[in-house]
Amino acid sequence: MISAGNDIVALNSHSARAGSKRFYSKILCDPELVLYNGQMQLALPLYQYVWLIWSVKESVYKFQQQNNPLLPFAPKKMTVQNVLLSEDGAPGFSENSGNEITEWRNNRSCHCTIISHNQIFYTRSFICSDYIHTVANSHPCFDNISWRVRQIVQTDYHTQSGEVRSFLLEQLRDIFPGTLLEIGKHAAGYPFLLNNGSAMPVRLSFTHDEQFIAYSFNLPPGNR
Repeated sequence: MISAGNDIVALNSHSARAGSKRFYSKILCDPELVLYNGQMQLALPLYQYVWLIWSVKESVYKFQQQNNPLLPFAPKKMTVQNVLLSEDGAPGFSENSGNEITEWRNNRSCHCTIISHNQIFYTRSFICSDYIHTVANSHPCFDNISWRVRQIVQTDYHTQSGEVRSFLLEQLRDIFPGTLLEIGKHAAGYPFLLNNGSAMPVRLSFTHDEQFIAYSFNLPPGNR
């Protein structure tokens, strides 16, 4: 399955909310609560775990939605089966330019496997003190997926939306030089790439929360 999905959560804005049982009971299913109480509570505070699971499910939902636009977002019907934490960060995660996130020392990466609508998906999450970013794929190898995170100053929706599109186009114009690239929006809400008005076989995903914007995309084999 070729698609793209990613999600970012600004932790400083949502930490108190995630600790509420009334809130997290709408996100976590029973096996995920067992997983946290059994082993994850020693590795992550509850609010980080809740937002990790949220970002995993949201990124997988975006990934699936591009192939099934009518699919509803139902987090309790998605089950994260394992969570593998690592202290090695994400080498090569971003470049030194502007306000892109470049420092990954002392942060954590996380690999998860999740079942959604009888399909298996894989995610990589990057856990920092102030945000969690997750990228989804239908295969455990992520060589075909590119992603980046940037911090911006203005946090209104219009600025977030415009900045993340410009951020992605910066990279895509380097990959496809001399093309007239634009980003369209499907009726279901997800973005797609246009070259001189014609759709390209590149799957895109945007996300933003507070001061953080991020994207992921999946290139066709000939462009990797």
